[in-house]
Formats: sequence, C-alpha cells, structure tokens
Amino acid sequence: MKQLASFGQKAYDSRYGLGTVVFTIAIWEIVARSGWVAVDVLPPFDKVCTAFWNDHHLLLKQSWVTFKEALFGFLLSIGIGIPLGVILALCRPLDRALRPILVAGQVTPKIALAPLFLLLFGLGAEPKIVLAFLLGFFPVVLDTILGLRSVQIEKIYLARSCGANWLTILWKVRLPNALPLIFTGLKIAATLSVTGAIVAEYIAPGHGLGLTIQAAGGELKTDLLYAAILCLGVIGLAMFVVITQLERVLVGWHPSQRNRAAARYNRR
Repeated sequence: MKQLASFGQKAYDSRYGLGTVVFTIAIWEIVARSGWVAVDVLPPFDKVCTAFWNDHHLLLKQSWVTFKEALFGFLLSIGIGIPLGVILALCRPLDRALRPILVAGQVTPKIALAPLFLLLFGLGAEPKIVLAFLLGFFPVVLDTILGLRSVQIEKIYLARSCGANWLTILWKVRLPNALPLIFTGLKIAATLSVTGAIVAEYIAPGHGLGLTIQAAGGELKTDLLYAAILCLGVIGLAMFVVITQLERVLVGWHPSQRNRAAARYNRR
C-alpha cells in the first residue's frame, strides 16, 4: 500500500511538470507562428524537433561529451568540497584564514580563468572539467559549513553527556543535521557544473554542445541551435532530478520532506 501511495504521489507531482512543459510549448508555438518574432530568431517548436531528429546522432554524441565533463566536475566538487567543508566547520581558525580565499574565488568570474586553464591543462577535457568543478565547488563547501554549524548545541551537549567523542558526534549528530543544507548545495552545484562545462566549450576547441551551439549560430541554423540548447537543459534537469530523488531517500526523516509528503497527501 505504501508503494502504491508513493507511486500515486509521484504521478500527481509529475502532472504539474508536464502541464508546465505543455503550456510553455503552446506559448512558444503561438509566438513563433504569430509573426511577432522573426522565424530566424524563434523557429516553431516542430521545426526544432525536426532539426533534432535530423541531427540526433550529432546532438546525442555532443550531449554525452558535455554530460561527462559536467558530471566529472560535479563529482570532483563533492569529493573535495564536502571534506573541506567538514574541516573548516570543525576548525574555526582555519576557516577564518581560508574564508577570504573562498569568497574571492566565488566572486571571481570563472570565464576569466578559462584561458589560464587552457595553458595549464591543454585543449582536452581537463580544462572543462576543472571549470565545471570550480563552479560547483563553492556552493558545496559553504553549505556544508553552514549545515554542520547549524546543529542545536543542546544535541551536542546531550551526546557528550552520553560519552560520545567528537568523531561520533560528527557522524551521528552533525552530518545528519547538515544533510538538508548539503543537498541544497549539491543541487546548486549540479546545475552550475553544466554551466561551467558549456562555458569552457565556448572557449576551448573540441567537442560538446558548446561547439554545436557556436556552429549552429554561425551558420544561422536557429532550429539546430534551439535543439542543442534544449539538450543542454535536459542534462541540467536530469542531474537536478537525480540529486532531488537522492535527497528524498537520505533525508526523508527531515521535516521539510515530511511536510512536502503531507502536503501532497492533503491535496489528493
């Protein structure tokens, strides 16, 4: 029964997203065929679908390249960002020493560093992965620090009174309490990693959707251009959805997840 109810709730939620997609496509078609906007600027949606079908081998191949670059950069931001966030959250002097560097790195436009990455890592996938990593790194670090420090001090006192050491408190008290904020940082990092990969592809020659978008724009193939942009949006959305589903599994005990489930049940 619980599995059936969960399936019904997911199907109910999916209707909202599907309705939004259908509404957006309808508005797109109305505007494109009304003559308000030139066809070269906004082609009808069916022409975009035709362009995707005609060049789907190219688009899928380039989408896979961009997806791998964004995914590797995102995983790298997790592997480095979360441990560093834990260290900085537990060691305030080190946090105060490194925080100016983190803030400066966050506010520095990453596109300005792309030529430097080309000199350091060459013309392969490495500079694109590094740029994707940098865009996803800072949200992960900062949200990890904030999550670990947002635990109620009474919980730590209670754990200490029961004989728990700092490692036990970190694993069983601080990290579970920090998971909602960590996942917030992960969802932001997932989308920013795609942005980092596509920006690097604009600058570095090679493969990926960035190259396809540049070529389509240069040849005024706006239908292919929009098809590539939609592929890029699907990549970012897919990464976001996977992180959201993982959050529901690992943080289902949190009030935010329970309240969301209760709201879905009350709307039925």
